[in-house]
Amino acid sequence: MLDVGLGGCYTLTVAYLPLLVIGPIAGVLAGMFGIGGGLIIVPALLFFVKMQELEAIGTSLAALIPPVGLLGGSSSTATDTSTCSSPR
Repeated sequence: MLDVGLGGCYTLTVAYLPLLVIGPIAGVLAGMFGIGGGLIIVPALLFFVKMQELEAIGTSLAALIPPVGLLGGSSSTATDTSTCSSPR
């Protein structure tokens, strides 16, 4: 179980096992059908983990930060074009 204190307002308790099952299933389905993982993750968090809607949406968006951040950071590097031939 994971207890997260959120600013003293309330505590969110989440079991690890459902999350470990939802993640790979969402990843496989997203890869097979070309859909966004949030389409699977958000309803799964709502129904199986009993999260509130905003928490499920926030969790889905937070899961996008590592891959999008890594890919975005790698594509923003400068390219040296001095060795490229110019078009004629």
